[in-house]
Amino acid sequence: MVHVSKKPMTTILSQIRTAIHLAEQDPQKRKGKTLKTAAVRKVGRENFGLVKNRSKNEIFATCEQLLDTGRWEEEVIAFDWAFRIRKQYESSDFDRFESWLEKYVHGWGSCDDFCTHALGHLLYTYPEHIPSLKAWATSENRWFRRGAPVTLIYPIRRKQSFAAAFEIADLLLMDGDDLVQKGYGWMLKEISNKDSQPVFDFVMERKDRMPRTALRYAIEKMDPERRKQAMAK
Repeated sequence: MVHVSKKPMTTILSQIRTAIHLAEQDPQKRKGKTLKTAAVRKVGRENFGLVKNRSKNEIFATCEQLLDTGRWEEEVIAFDWAFRIRKQYESSDFDRFESWLEKYVHGWGSCDDFCTHALGHLLYTYPEHIPSLKAWATSENRWFRRGAPVTLIYPIRRKQSFAAAFEIADLLLMDGDDLVQKGYGWMLKEISNKDSQPVFDFVMERKDRMPRTALRYAIEKMDPERRKQAMAK
């Protein structure tokens, strides 16, 4: 049997950074001085071979090395690689992903990327962890509060977790953070795409208290007459 030697972590990280640097030299891959997200995702896709034959825990450890740098490009690649091995997820991985949300997510972009892909798939596969999202909804950490509804978008798009989503929306109803309002409004809109009636009923019962930002997101894809009724004071 021929054994293929594994490249050390430092070599993998070096190759990723070299690939990012080379992409930065191409004006078509930049928006101003910043790489386009699509270009970063391409780097991740083309270099996933560096780790794909390693164990899940080794890949997660590599992702954490990338996340530790604080560079957004390496963050995008880390979350992408974590999602690429979603068929290997186990229920126990929830604790690790929850720690990533706390330690590495510091903006709405990274929150949405992680929650609508890797974390969302894990909750879809292991819905026994959905009750934890209720605790997130009352957290002082805004990314936990935004993450609670945004993580449910993945199962909602697969026609699951509607009841839990409405519970989360109620917990976040009066949240004063506009990014949290947009998060649960977006979640409600995703339900509306599948079945608008329960979302319309939810909104109509709460429209006098519901922040307008969340309300607008929730009803965005409804027919004009329903939007008019929901927005009427």
